[in-house]
Amino acid sequence: MDLNEKKLELLLDNQFEVDCIQIDLKQQKDDDPIIYSGSGSITQKSDGNLHLKLYHAFKDVTKELMPKLGNTKPGKIIGKEEFFSMEAVDMSGNVWTAKDISVPTGFSLPASGKVVESTIRNLICEKDREGVVNKCSSFLFLVIPGKHQIPCNEWEEGKGGGKSLNTCKIKISGIEIVIKDRKNCLTVRAEDPSGGINASFKERFIEAISIVFGKLCPVLYSSYSENDTRTTIIKSIPSATPNQRIATPIKHNAPWEVSNFQHFIEKYLNSFKVEHDVFFGYWHKINRSWQGGIESAALTISTAIEGITKNYYSEYGLPDDEIVQQAEEAKPLVKNLTIGERIKKRIQSSIGQVKSSSPKNALYRLAGEGAVDKGLVDAWVSLRNKSAHADNLDEDVEELQSYIDDVYKCQNLFNVLLLLKIGFDGQYQDLSKDGWTDNSLALDAEKEE
Repeated sequence: MDLNEKKLELLLDNQFEVDCIQIDLKQQKDDDPIIYSGSGSITQKSDGNLHLKLYHAFKDVTKELMPKLGNTKPGKIIGKEEFFSMEAVDMSGNVWTAKDISVPTGFSLPASGKVVESTIRNLICEKDREGVVNKCSSFLFLVIPGKHQIPCNEWEEGKGGGKSLNTCKIKISGIEIVIKDRKNCLTVRAEDPSGGINASFKERFIEAISIVFGKLCPVLYSSYSENDTRTTIIKSIPSATPNQRIATPIKHNAPWEVSNFQHFIEKYLNSFKVEHDVFFGYWHKINRSWQGGIESAALTISTAIEGITKNYYSEYGLPDDEIVQQAEEAKPLVKNLTIGERIKKRIQSSIGQVKSSSPKNALYRLAGEGAVDKGLVDAWVSLRNKSAHADNLDEDVEELQSYIDDVYKCQNLFNVLLLLKIGFDGQYQDLSKDGWTDNSLALDAEKEE
């Protein structure tokens, strides 16, 4: 499907619609699946979801009128056989597919047919690339709804004359990317003659700009071309999902900030070769917890730092040779002690853990080497202890401000660990300083790959 201005406006206004000559819904199982088929439509509504409506004439009333669905056990993941896959042909002959569609049980009148209504998360259309000379090239176009600030560095000519500074042009690993700030969305366009853009590149690019923008960047419309195939995806973006902005590590508002913007994205893409890496997983958890308030965020940030340290910086938390040697010497001594077995096992367990890497030790070693500020590690230790206990609902203003400062110091520590991991050597926004001023990293610390 080609996206013109009219279709884009309809999508952004939640008024897009696909009229279908034929829609087939097939239960996702091999043995005697239920099938609903007929004409219908796929309509985008004000809730941000894509809604399916199918008019089905019964062929096997016994099976299709009251399907045996919804027999799942409480607390168990719903099996794929409880859902339906879809293949729909629109009025232009395009074939749209979707998976994991839930079909409500029950029946409707008249009894000669059934109106099937449901929602669709992802609507996909794959077509052959036609009229393309170089099919080795790859192309990507995205529509990201909402207002996002970008460091615009190019002017765009207006249709009625005049110019608008609304375009950010950057180059990532030789791939030129053009981001435009439109009235109520961003559009992203990238093309690589050598085919360097793949599905993983798209997902990792979205992750990178989500971190920069401080909020999730769900893609409403994407068109991705590679080899002989062009894939178009339209997604439901539920309007009820909270998506408030959180503090970002990279400033990205002014034209002079484009170099840091580009540098972060390139370093992120080069460091994480597959999408949904551990780092983004923890960032996503922090982002979601911020939607529930600072208390929810505090616990998530502190545990995320611990998890990131274990995953990427564990070698910094290993004990020195002296304490390891002392632990080995202590083992036979403790074993021969004439004390109670319970306390002896406790002591032996503690000695056995000496060789393990400690996130706290790792962070303080990073601080000792100048990679991170020791004050950030102190704040993490303090916040980790506070977050593990019940809320104090009677704090005064000074204590509350101290708590808020610790939360942002820990958010800053998380950001610094990410920037160290990817080798970012530009300016970042230091959330631990008054006014969140710019700062730079000491990148001479040896990082674990």
